[in-house]
Amino acid sequence: MTPNASFIRDRRHVTVWVAAAIVLSYALSTAAIVPRKPPPTSAPTGPEPQVELYIPSFTALSDAAQRSRTAEIFAGLRSLMALPENETDEGFDIQAVLKLLGDVASWPDTSLAAAIYTQDREGRPRWCARVDWPLADLRGRVESLLTNEAAKKVLENVAVRAEGKDFVIELPDTKLAMLRAHGSGSLITSAKDVELPEKLFGRSQGGSDESRSPKSLVYCRLNLAARGEDGESSASFLQSFNDIRYIGRLGADRCWREQFSVRWNPLLGAGIKSACRRLRKPIPCPNDGYLTAGLHVVMGGAMADTVSGLPPATIGGRAGSEFALAVVPGRGFLPFPDIYYVFRLKQRSAMLESIRKAIAEDTKTRAEDDRPPAWREESIDGREVFWRDPGAEEAYGLAPVAYRTVIFADSIGDGDAAQEYLIIAETSQWADDAVGRWSDYRARDALVTMPSSERPHWEGRINWRRLYETAQPYLAILASFDGESSLPPSVDELRGALRESHIEVRIAFSGLSIVHTGPIPAGAAYVPGVAVMALSSAADPSSEAAREQTAIRKLRVLHHHAKLFKKDYGRWPATVAELDGYVDFRSHPELLSLQPASKGILAGVLGLAVGSPAEPRVMDDEGEWDDTLYEIEWSRDRWRLKFKGGQFKSLETIAIDEKGEIERVPKRSDGSSKGPVASAKS
Repeated sequence: MTPNASFIRDRRHVTVWVAAAIVLSYALSTAAIVPRKPPPTSAPTGPEPQVELYIPSFTALSDAAQRSRTAEIFAGLRSLMALPENETDEGFDIQAVLKLLGDVASWPDTSLAAAIYTQDREGRPRWCARVDWPLADLRGRVESLLTNEAAKKVLENVAVRAEGKDFVIELPDTKLAMLRAHGSGSLITSAKDVELPEKLFGRSQGGSDESRSPKSLVYCRLNLAARGEDGESSASFLQSFNDIRYIGRLGADRCWREQFSVRWNPLLGAGIKSACRRLRKPIPCPNDGYLTAGLHVVMGGAMADTVSGLPPATIGGRAGSEFALAVVPGRGFLPFPDIYYVFRLKQRSAMLESIRKAIAEDTKTRAEDDRPPAWREESIDGREVFWRDPGAEEAYGLAPVAYRTVIFADSIGDGDAAQEYLIIAETSQWADDAVGRWSDYRARDALVTMPSSERPHWEGRINWRRLYETAQPYLAILASFDGESSLPPSVDELRGALRESHIEVRIAFSGLSIVHTGPIPAGAAYVPGVAVMALSSAADPSSEAAREQTAIRKLRVLHHHAKLFKKDYGRWPATVAELDGYVDFRSHPELLSLQPASKGILAGVLGLAVGSPAEPRVMDDEGEWDDTLYEIEWSRDRWRLKFKGGQFKSLETIAIDEKGEIERVPKRSDGSSKGPVASAKS
């Protein structure tokens, strides 16, 4: 369904309003800080975790997962995902992976406290995890895992070696992780200098029995204000938002109970709370939809005008900004869902006349442009019904599905208790089908009120049974093409597991609270998702830190191929051009250049006006590779590849030696790039 112009316009109003609140919040907070110099103790003491994870007991989490209704759903649908008995075409043995997971599951119980930081200045992820096992036990379990046949198929060439009192998990040329002692337990870290904070999610990570006894199974915190080594926030564009906290546990009904808490700046919260308000009275809507929800959103004009596509103030305050919606199954072979919006209505006759006037004006304007009328009025089941004809639009024939907007009113209740409601349907069917379907809901008493209690400000429900009922025939068609898969279970076979999900939202000045109860945990996607996001997050592409990270990655690539050169010729390459046969600079010319440093906003604007300097060429006029970006210090016993001077703002150069160690050479304190300098290896 393509949103109409007025809907987009009103959404822009809200976006601009919220953006203005964020800017105001930042400006006020900055104004409060700038005049006073912060005390030394307020300076950042080091990097902060971007993601914090705490699992009190892996055994408790595993047992809960096996007892949950999620396990019933997975067991029922597992037949659709037949696993190969041998290796796949890519050489990945799934059965070996499952064997490894079974071995890990048999290990003794432990808690897990993990922290994921922003990337270091070399662009490598930094993370740390603590388990309760002593270092000797952890080392023994890891070595035992790596020596069995299943591990050799999956973790080929991975080994554990001692490094002083610690141990390193590595490939022949890459360190994967380190194992270190930590009190009575052990740490698994990405590098030697990565430590675990004293507290995670506000809890000590000692791994004691008391800390592993709570009902909650998983704690996760996404710190939107996390600061890196340079003291800069990793999500500065979201600095009005503090963090998102997640807590998950299993209820007595074997459904998951999860809570998300979003904390933000109270100034921003005042703006959000004025636009997103509490539902004052319940509103009925169809009960058999995929999704039902009750919301109160204040937008430019009236919410009903925005949804319907009518000009602002056509319906206006007669419908207000509180509404319920239901996404119900469509009809036909490709049942695109229909959406019903329900508003409380007052002054029904005045609203109908206002809609007729707006339609007449729109029809007149379209006639002047030699276009057919977009809106039509009919009487269906004794109701005045207005509907928008998608055939009046030029792109109608190219759309995969045509949605009609259908508007009508209804009265629910008897006598003085009767309440008028405005119904706006977005349907792929005809207008009389949409009206008749609403009448059928009324006749079957298939309406539910949203919210169902006074506890939430907003409320939503997800009907998993209805979703599976729609998807099951298509899953059966897909399974028929695979001889290894069997037909999916029927709706009745999974009826006990496909419970309804219930979502409650409470909005406050200080943050947002979302409570979800249902058979499918949102945390199963959220927790791994934020972890992957943190591990893969990089610096701002235009920042100097990103340039340095890129430079180091290029040095490592060239060093890797230089080792291959030495293996073949018995010496290190004396020039970068000698690596062309190994690197293939024609396919990877970016290795011979480095993006220019950012000169600020003013310089960027001037560059647009007068033109920016050309990118450095990677091949000269004679067809030789231009490798002047690098310099090599070469001898029979020593080899060092470095960038020529003047490429970085705060560094004289960055170099890599024959052992693969990165060396940062800072400029002198006066900013010059000449004379003796101090070096720092990382």
